[in-house]
Amino acid sequence: MKSQTDWEILKEMREEDIDLSEIPEVTAEQIARASLRVGGKPVSIASTTSGDLPPDPVLNSRTLHPLTLSSLDPNRREDHMNMKVVIAYPGFGDIKIETEILQAAGLEIEHVAATDTDEARRAARQCDALMVTIQPVEADLIRSLERCRLICRVGTGLDAIDVAAATERGIWVTYAPDYSIDEVSTHAIALVLAQARGLPGLLAATRRGIWNSESGGILHRFSDQTLGIIGCGRIGQATAAKGRGLGLNVLAYDPYVNASVMDSLGVRVVDLETVLRQSDYISLHSPLTDETRHLINAETLALMKPTAFLVNAARGPLIDEDALLAAVRAGRIAGAALDVLQVEPVAPDHPFLQEERILLTPHAGWYSEESKIDVRVQGAEEVVRVLRGERPRAPVNEVPSQ
Repeated sequence: MKSQTDWEILKEMREEDIDLSEIPEVTAEQIARASLRVGGKPVSIASTTSGDLPPDPVLNSRTLHPLTLSSLDPNRREDHMNMKVVIAYPGFGDIKIETEILQAAGLEIEHVAATDTDEARRAARQCDALMVTIQPVEADLIRSLERCRLICRVGTGLDAIDVAAATERGIWVTYAPDYSIDEVSTHAIALVLAQARGLPGLLAATRRGIWNSESGGILHRFSDQTLGIIGCGRIGQATAAKGRGLGLNVLAYDPYVNASVMDSLGVRVVDLETVLRQSDYISLHSPLTDETRHLINAETLALMKPTAFLVNAARGPLIDEDALLAAVRAGRIAGAALDVLQVEPVAPDHPFLQEERILLTPHAGWYSEESKIDVRVQGAEEVVRVLRGERPRAPVNEVPSQ
């Protein structure tokens, strides 16, 4: 029997409950790479440790994420052996998922948990891929990267990365565009519903011992109202679909949207002024760009109904916070529900915390246990994909073939 590759061993073990000791002529290096818990099945290496290299103790007894198999390529393994990935975020409690996928592909990992320290800059200088969440990756850092091929945003927003500087250096920038569509759109709708049914006021009154069905303020029939969506990407579309499912009339504004897509959802595409003037609830889903920064300001807030509510589960700087606070306090709009702020975490003395008509949640829209796994798997798999010479699945920019 000819010697098998790591890939073949892993594939066999996923299909059958095979003990490695039953596979003859397997090298110790292959055992080290494949001695994982694959698909929940324990792998024995008791009688297969002959060879020059001992099994890797870091890999032993780990859990291989099912998607990892699609990341491994037996023909490119040697190319990966000296490549380094810097993970420059604190982690989601740990970095086990990323570690499993990257190490299984033969990649070296260095974890620095930031991008703005001397240690992080030294590590990044010699990295082949840099993984970040919300950490800033500015032009000066990018210019210091001597061999980097990829900056991987483990998430969606790209406002902290200088994409132009990366493109100039021939570095791919990628993101995870679809990992939390359901979570963010559901959170936005939850914030809409909280205001539609006066939940903040009802809960506060009940805790004070007030048993009054009208303590949440004046409420109107939900299905008679209009939801306005500003920004019609994946999350905006999902929010619009959920609004339609709840019986709302839905308007949408996005200068780049394909109107036929929104038509298929039963959503009418209109201009920004129409959304602002006619909507009872306005939900923001635009990316943060120079064009959209402070899109909601004193002028645009003045166009909204005095009974309207604003929801933001996208990016904090889409809103001029001073203008919003003034509009709420003056009664020019009914209130707001925000999952994101210009500066996070919220300062203890932030005036929004003292305003009952502004509901805050702590940038939780993205979160579920499933999305927390998905974003890390997608990010790590994108790194493996690019470092083995393939085009990324979700590129933000275009660079010459490498």
